[in-house]
Amino acid sequence: MGVKNLWDILESCKKTLPLHHLQNKRVCIDLSCWIVQLQNVNKTHCGLVKDKPYIRNLFHRLRALIALNCSLIFVADGSIPAIKLATYRRRLNLGLEVIQDETNLQNACSLRRNMGSEFSCMVKEAKDIGLALGIPCLDRGLNTEAQCALLNSESLCDGCFSSDSDVFLFGARTVYRDMCLGEGHVVCYEMAEVERKLGFGRNSMVIS
Repeated sequence: MGVKNLWDILESCKKTLPLHHLQNKRVCIDLSCWIVQLQNVNKTHCGLVKDKPYIRNLFHRLRALIALNCSLIFVADGSIPAIKLATYRRRLNLGLEVIQDETNLQNACSLRRNMGSEFSCMVKEAKDIGLALGIPCLDRGLNTEAQCALLNSESLCDGCFSSDSDVFLFGARTVYRDMCLGEGHVVCYEMAEVERKLGFGRNSMVIS
């Protein structure tokens, strides 16, 4: 997911900040990335996933951020862009039902995601929890990282949670890659620090 090796390149710019750094901030959350993170944590520490512990862990993350008076918004994928349809078809083994002619891929329409898949159901459950806590979800766009980056670059939020490095190419300025409630910290990357320390910015990443 994201640009290959970009996190390694940005390692020297990584900052580990205390969780209270997020106090009173407006934060958007790449919901799919969070669910993948929580899935991996559960498999690592629990062996077998029981009783949907990713939901419990999601609730604890949200509770911690709400306690810091954060303004939160979930961001989730909407329709699938035409350029990604072939990959999506291969993953779901949908044969010719998605696209009749791969050579005409650029002219294909976007496709609604498989809302019955296990992962989509997990995303829906997470949205429902967010809604119960008063957290809205933006899911009308085509690309989650692009939406997060736009909110951040337009100063509609102070930072975005995403583990997909594409978010930098779309123009994000402050990215929180992970948070650890147990140790009370959040991992942060600032584009201003990347530009200062490494000497390249968004355009350099896109070109390379």
